Amino acid sequence: FAGGCPILPVRDGELQVPALGMDVAILDEEGKKLRAGDGPGELCCLQPFASQPLQFVGDDERGSKYRAAYFDQIEGVWCHGDFAEVTHSGGLIIHGRSDATLNPGGVRIGTADIYGVLERVLPDMVTDSVAVGRSVRLPDGTADVEVVLFVQLREGVTLGDDEIRRIRTTIRTEASPRHVPAHVIATPAIPVTANGKKVEVAVRKALAGQEVKNRGALANPESLDWYYDLRWD
Repeated sequence: FAGGCPILPVRDGELQVPALGMDVAILDEEGKKLRAGDGPGELCCLQPFASQPLQFVGDDERGSKYRAAYFDQIEGVWCHGDFAEVTHSGGLIIHGRSDATLNPGGVRIGTADIYGVLERVLPDMVTDSVAVGRSVRLPDGTADVEVVLFVQLREGVTLGDDEIRRIRTTIRTEASPRHVPAHVIATPAIPVTANGKKVEVAVRKALAGQEVKNRGALANPESLDWYYDLRWD
């Protein structure tokens, strides 16, 4: 959907240009096209493209699974499943998977923004992390989401009040107050796929006591057991 261009500048944190032959657009929840400065939305393709799959193996004749995976969110539009935004230079910033985005205070934020801060600023403390949203009720009864951050610590580091304060302050400074986690919890392992992608949805399901059906796709499926044991109600 986006990639490099040898004749354009390289900018930190963004892909240079949309891919050739693809009608790439960032759309909001109503299907309106977002432009530079409008903020992040769904990464979509408005027209068929050469590498587009035709079907899923084992799907029914109507292609129900295929359509549910890519076309149900915005009718007739390929939604790639990524939360992204257009930059003023014409590039793209990917904020993470759209099914793993967080929504504290009604504002959508990407988990990749949090991970990037920890990897860039706190590598001496945190080796890996995963962030999920937890549904809560505010004192006035309004539904909200709080950010819960699980961190895998470097050997010899313990997670005390000072370390939690440092993590929160760093995220607030380098990202935004919206990204600051309500809870920071040390974890022994971060569940990832075979190619190293974090699986926020699986973690969220495990914490809710729900079945994770694709455990076989994980490189370390046993890591989910710790989250099942931590289960929140």
